[in-house]
Amino acid sequence: MRLLKSIRNLLGNYQLKSGIYHYDRGESKQAIDYLLRALQAPETSEPDRRMALYYLTQTHIAAAERHEEAKEMAKAVEEYRQALELTPDYPDIHFRMGALYARFGMSLESMEAYRRGRSGRCPT
Repeated sequence: MRLLKSIRNLLGNYQLKSGIYHYDRGESKQAIDYLLRALQAPETSEPDRRMALYYLTQTHIAAAERHEEAKEMAKAVEEYRQALELTPDYPDIHFRMGALYARFGMSLESMEAYRRGRSGRCPT
């Protein structure tokens, strides 16, 4: 009986575990695919859903950072926007977008992003 429980534990939440594995390796596309599947699977528990959402957000942030380093502003902004769709009340993303906008001389957008980060809420 213990063996069966151990096997189920190892095989359970495969999508989440695979997503975290790919996130740790910096493989954004694969991580996003697995983490989205984990969120969409009806058998995923609520704690696993929260963990998948966290890692999915962090994957988008990491991808945006890589795009920033490559000076690909549009791609970085898109990754941050996808992260905000998942977790709109996450101030760090707003601050990162504000810094990105400021770096490219977009002061009005930068100020608005900083404002949203301070309030903790994104206007709908």
